[in-house]
Amino acid sequence: MVNGPRVDDIAQVGAATWLGGAFSEIQDAAGNNVDPAHGLAVLDASGVENTTIQHALPALNGSKVNVFDLSLAPNGVLYAAGTFSYACGSKICKNLIGIDPSTGTVVDTFTAPGLHAVLATADYVYAGGRKLQRYSLTGGKADATWHQLTTYVDTGLRGHSTNPHIRAIDVADDTRLIVAGQFDWIDGTDDAHQKKVAVMVETATGNPDLGPTSWTVSCACARQTTAAFGLAVQVVSGVAFIGAGGNDWAGAYSIVDGSQLWQTDANGSVQDLTVYDDSTVIVGGHFTSIEITGSGDDTASECPARSLSDQSPCWKQPRLAAISRSSGLANQGWAPVVCCLYRGVWATTVAGATLHVGGEFNKLDADTAPENYYGRFSAVPTP
Repeated sequence: MVNGPRVDDIAQVGAATWLGGAFSEIQDAAGNNVDPAHGLAVLDASGVENTTIQHALPALNGSKVNVFDLSLAPNGVLYAAGTFSYACGSKICKNLIGIDPSTGTVVDTFTAPGLHAVLATADYVYAGGRKLQRYSLTGGKADATWHQLTTYVDTGLRGHSTNPHIRAIDVADDTRLIVAGQFDWIDGTDDAHQKKVAVMVETATGNPDLGPTSWTVSCACARQTTAAFGLAVQVVSGVAFIGAGGNDWAGAYSIVDGSQLWQTDANGSVQDLTVYDDSTVIVGGHFTSIEITGSGDDTASECPARSLSDQSPCWKQPRLAAISRSSGLANQGWAPVVCCLYRGVWATTVAGATLHVGGEFNKLDADTAPENYYGRFSAVPTP
């Protein structure tokens, strides 16, 4: 475990599990702080700290160190993105770093603005904060020849402040990335630049796919007039699985044309999701209930407010749920007890049959032992 306040991402590298987030200590099974760990922690297959690698990690500095995202590249380098600084020779580098996960040593250094998302491919490192930028795998500054899309939000759509930024990036196909984030416009704040929840981006140029014929999440829950914004995306077998906040839902959409396969409502944001197996998707967030009715309504308005004791017609299953990969409806045969912090689950990763979960919580089941901000489930039952 770690001491929090949050685990933001989890990456599996061989038998090792890497945690990124906002924390400063690794904890033992009793919840005792045992070793400093500023934003990065590495655990072995049994969940115990790998001290050899941990102690070789670079010192990440800053007033609010936070590793928001991790990406393992085909070249074997683990890239970490967030808000932090570190020494690179006689200079100070920021917010993006490449680490050899077998040793913990730094192999690539970058100078980047504050980031929330990173995706490393065989050719480049793509990193997102307020803007989407492309970097060389070997470090340095952003590629100035590649278009850097900029995100904007409509402050009149939501009852709270929402900072524009990119939250997740994945490969859509051979020529495009799919980018999910907190935005209502891309590159401008007029009708021609409207884009909600997710946008396609050309890998060659960085240009976003905009306009009335562009790829768009085809869902009433993602209309331009709604409060929706993207928080998570994973592409598997030509399908984009998306988690959203604002009006709070998860959905599955065709990479070809954006057509909806399913959409399921939650009464709090879906902060992360991951495809568990051929039949199941795991969703995590700070919802209280999730849709089980299958009514066909796709406006993200099925589940009642979290403050209500009666959550009908949705199923009361706070913060973590398994849903059908084919229909999006919740599997009531699996009911973890994620408790007791409001924001809940922010990170989900699957390795074999093991589900790794991180976020803001201190319980994952009904026993008395702590599960502070990170834990594992040995298996998730299928419907």
